[in-house]
Amino acid sequence: MIRRILVALDASPGSLAAAEAAADIAVLLEAELRGLFVEDADLLRLVEHPLARELDLLTLSPRDAETDDVEGQLKVHARRAEETLGRLAKRAGIPYSFQVARGTVAGEILAAAGEADLVSLGRVGWTTRQKRDLGTTAKTLIAGRRGRVMLLERRVAVRAPVIVLHDGSEAGRDALRLAGQLASRGRGSLTVLLVGEDEEALRSEVADELGPETPARWLGRPRGPALALAVSCRQSGVVVVPVASRHLGQEHLQALLDAVACPVLAVS
Repeated sequence: MIRRILVALDASPGSLAAAEAAADIAVLLEAELRGLFVEDADLLRLVEHPLARELDLLTLSPRDAETDDVEGQLKVHARRAEETLGRLAKRAGIPYSFQVARGTVAGEILAAAGEADLVSLGRVGWTTRQKRDLGTTAKTLIAGRRGRVMLLERRVAVRAPVIVLHDGSEAGRDALRLAGQLASRGRGSLTVLLVGEDEEALRSEVADELGPETPARWLGRPRGPALALAVSCRQSGVVVVPVASRHLGQEHLQALLDAVACPVLAVS
């Protein structure tokens, strides 16, 4: 069961979308929100370098980088992040907490994720917002822990219908259970896409976890683009996908993120 949702917050649009999506799920599953803002220690060390410069975005003129200025900006972003999370939580009527940590971004999120049942974050951070590739923090989080990570690029409501991919792995069975909860609490439909070699065994596992009436479509062993196409052709509010097997690795996750606009919930 998901009781604690960690929201990784920074100044990026994806981070704010992650907070709103986390609030949606917290309402459905009666969970609490835990916000985390990380003061990037790598950035602060970079500012201390004697050749470091800041670029004024209004005048495009460079100036010496000052540690105090950067720390002040980080505090402003942290305060805005806390205000945003508090506003979302109060509007939804759910409990929340907020903390600020200093260290490496991925390291601090990984440390805090140990006490969370789900982590929600933007698929890219503010430093790479022009790229569509999965961000370094998101990759590290998926590879570095067993758990659930929700990835978003922009604000899209978490709602039914729900699509879940099942590959016969332990993570796949966890994905089935989680998708079932989201669909039932959201009072919407659930569709299962089966990925693997033994169709009969996969269908049996779906029936055991979700009931024999659950619709399931066997895809065999599709490559990333074909898998993304199968998902994107169906209207969905959220896609739940395991990423712990040879059938569904990070390359498939990247293909899905490129193909769909809805939130993707990765289970590893």
